[in-house]
Amino acid sequence: MKKILIFITGFLFIASSCQKKDEATPQTSGSIEIKFDHFVGNQRFSLNQSYTNSATNEQFTPTLLKYFVSNFHFIKEDGSSYVVPVEKSYFLIDVKDNSLQSIRIDSLPAGKYVALEFIIGVDSLMSTKEPEQRPSSLDPAGAAQGMYWSWNPGYIFVKFEGTSPQSPRDGNVFKYHIGGYGGYSTPTINCIRKRRIDFGKSVSINGQDTPSVHLIVDILKFFNGNFSLRIADNPVVMFNPLGTSIADNYKEMFKLDHIHE
Repeated sequence: MKKILIFITGFLFIASSCQKKDEATPQTSGSIEIKFDHFVGNQRFSLNQSYTNSATNEQFTPTLLKYFVSNFHFIKEDGSSYVVPVEKSYFLIDVKDNSLQSIRIDSLPAGKYVALEFIIGVDSLMSTKEPEQRPSSLDPAGAAQGMYWSWNPGYIFVKFEGTSPQSPRDGNVFKYHIGGYGGYSTPTINCIRKRRIDFGKSVSINGQDTPSVHLIVDILKFFNGNFSLRIADNPVVMFNPLGTSIADNYKEMFKLDHIHE
């Protein structure tokens, strides 16, 4: 009987030790969500709703807004950074589809993060790869349909369209298709822009909770930056040098609103 009691006691001790060890094992990775909340100044942004750019006193009614964000880096407290793998780092944001206004990054190494960086657009290396080597989010015949120039191979980084009474074009339309990665064999315009978002605090990735980073995307910044874009003067801008000034503007559209942990 004594041997049996010793055996049972030993077994319970080992089981208890294993359970405590499992409970104490830290998670090695987790996830984070990034939401893109679109505004026009202090107003919520919606397609087919009219707004006024007070800086130029121009009215505009957006009918389409899409853009790429890519090349995500997450910066830790110690200054080191985690680069999201290429195949998981390209996203198309489309304001007409709620499911395409937030992204999720999985397998982010556990730790405390203080900032993130990303590109608005598609980098030159990915733009020049063979189509079959690109992630599905960049498929011109699929998810990225309408966001690729076949006549001038390369992605449209930001596509913004609508109407404005100030536009001199037929139907009072405006169209801004901004892209250009610097050129493959000869130099061209480069509209790739990098944006850094500081969190203002440490955000923990622990494999248990999924922090949600809410970014405000202020569409007025598209028009009002270092360059004042007047629809009356430039109702259509595509692949031309003016696109680089517009890219400087839209880089400033993105700013931190708040973080849920």
